[in-house]
Amino acid sequence: MHWHASTTGLLMVLYGIGCACSIRYCAFNYNRLGYQKLFKSAIFFHIIGILCLCLVSNFNPFLFVAYILMGIGGGLGANTAQTTAMLDFTEHKLQQASLLWNLNRQISFCIMPTVLLFIFKLLQTHFSIVLSYQIIFFISALLGLLPLLLQKPNNEPNPS
Repeated sequence: MHWHASTTGLLMVLYGIGCACSIRYCAFNYNRLGYQKLFKSAIFFHIIGILCLCLVSNFNPFLFVAYILMGIGGGLGANTAQTTAMLDFTEHKLQQASLLWNLNRQISFCIMPTVLLFIFKLLQTHFSIVLSYQIIFFISALLGLLPLLLQKPNNEPNPS
């Protein structure tokens, strides 16, 4: 769309608003709803947001909706996953677990975009840049379904 980096970066404000709202929602509802409902909701919001990006070929409202939905999904998913993963750690072990969690998160945030960029570049040899973007967002949405497909049966204790 020939935007400057600062203009594109402003879209992250929408992501941040969605993320902040969902983190607050998770804080109040984690014990009441349980991690599985929250995590499934997070995946749903995030995937719908990514699919909205498939519909963007020029400036349109789907762009704003996409970033808000991805922010809601990202905040809800990250908060739910980290809270659940750290639930049983004591103070000293919690610091170590938090460090490992954040290292894992940062490494995965480097590897997956690199893989998707490689696929994107391959797509560009056969398709237009817009269609290549749309395909890569569709692939990303499909990859987002993996946690739902790989989940174990519901063994979640009653949160009461």
